[in-house]
Amino acid sequence: MRFADKSIIYIGSHVAGSLFPLLTSVIIVRYMSIYDYGTLRQIMLLAVLVPTSIALGLPQSLSYFIPRAESAMQKKQLALQVLISLSILGAGATILTYLLQEQISEGFSNPTLKPLAWIYSLYFLFIVPSKCAQSTLLAVGKTNLVSGLDLVTEVANFSFVVVPLLLGYGLKGVLLCLLVFYGIRFAVMLGILLGLEGGFVKLWDWQIFKAQLHYSLPLWLSFVVTVGRATVDKFLVVYLYRPEDFAIYSRGAFELPLIGMVPFALANLLGPKFAEAYGRGETESIISLWREAARKVAHVFFPLFVFCFIFAESIITLLFTTQYRGSVEIFRIYLCLLPIRIVSYKTILIATGTTKPILGAAIIGFVASLALGIGLEATVGLTGPAFGNVIGEALGLGYMLWHSRQVLNVSWAALVPAQKLAQPLWGAALVGMVILPPFHFAGLEHPGLVVAFAAVYFAGYIAFMRIFRFFTEEDWALIRRCATLKVLRDLR
Repeated sequence: MRFADKSIIYIGSHVAGSLFPLLTSVIIVRYMSIYDYGTLRQIMLLAVLVPTSIALGLPQSLSYFIPRAESAMQKKQLALQVLISLSILGAGATILTYLLQEQISEGFSNPTLKPLAWIYSLYFLFIVPSKCAQSTLLAVGKTNLVSGLDLVTEVANFSFVVVPLLLGYGLKGVLLCLLVFYGIRFAVMLGILLGLEGGFVKLWDWQIFKAQLHYSLPLWLSFVVTVGRATVDKFLVVYLYRPEDFAIYSRGAFELPLIGMVPFALANLLGPKFAEAYGRGETESIISLWREAARKVAHVFFPLFVFCFIFAESIITLLFTTQYRGSVEIFRIYLCLLPIRIVSYKTILIATGTTKPILGAAIIGFVASLALGIGLEATVGLTGPAFGNVIGEALGLGYMLWHSRQVLNVSWAALVPAQKLAQPLWGAALVGMVILPPFHFAGLEHPGLVVAFAAVYFAGYIAFMRIFRFFTEEDWALIRRCATLKVLRDLR
């Protein structure tokens, strides 16, 4: 199968899967009080932050070491060794979280968290070791398996949250069902990793582990700071405001499914290719893949940004009801991440083994987000942390891009396809100015109208890009393959 088709299937599965958390939120806000929903979002904030903070960057090291392993047995050993390490770390996180339940409850200004600590502390026993599965399977070339598993996992996650909620079990019932889900996911992942080619392997090799740590520790520190930067605005809101206010903020501060998923998925696919090309000294191949990925993603992200920014109020109220209308301004602020997130800026640095600048970028972004978040919150209120988050991330991304250019020893013009990126940007803006204003004042109170207007806008954008030949023949062929589902038919 062609790499482009693999990319479509893998990214498509991620995007489709990412729709389920959004759909879950749409249902939850209609069956759960704002206070309980705020409590659930606080717990999920911990479920994201803690595993990343303690994983030591070991899952990401697999993308670097497995492609360089000489045999299937070595590849399997690398994966299982990381699995064991993460299992130990996850057990430690479970114990520590339970012991600190009083401090967590007080820090989050939410007494409800204390009696629920025995449930959510057990999450880390299963979440942390599961983090190595995707990196392993992608590194050994099982892209389609990862795509299928991701989609099935999101569907199962959706079911384990929504079904108990619809049956009236409330917040505690949802949290217990999530614990069961994480346990099942871990068991499936364990079975897949044990079934990899390579037979019985030596489960521990200190020399390999030391090499992994040497590579991953700078990367881990950057991940910890990066996650801290990405969540510092939310922790500021958690600390300064009520759970109900955090519920409002978190519904505006959600990222569209495409924002994080597409660059992340492309990074997982391109990372091994970049590493192999860099090992052969083929810098031009890396630049070509990087530029093409950025250009293709821009064709999707830029028109999406324009549409969602204009119709933000309709989107928020239709998804989360009018009681979350206060989320609209925060949603618009977060949308500003979309145009700058067309690629994963650390992919080149990871593939070339230059991980220290990633840490530097994370520190810059964290400090800026924290300082600006605190300062702006004091002046503009609840939207201040959101502004700080966006500005801080932009500064960190720019720092990584600068170092990527230095590592590859190329000019800015060679690395950043400015002219190609400008085409979808001004094309989306022009189509938006022509098509969207008349519809904007018509009033979009029915979901069908939003869908209809979205269809008109994106059809107009595609027509504009085709007429002015901003789509290449390869782009147009790719659009046809996706629109006619030929990519999926070729899987047979």
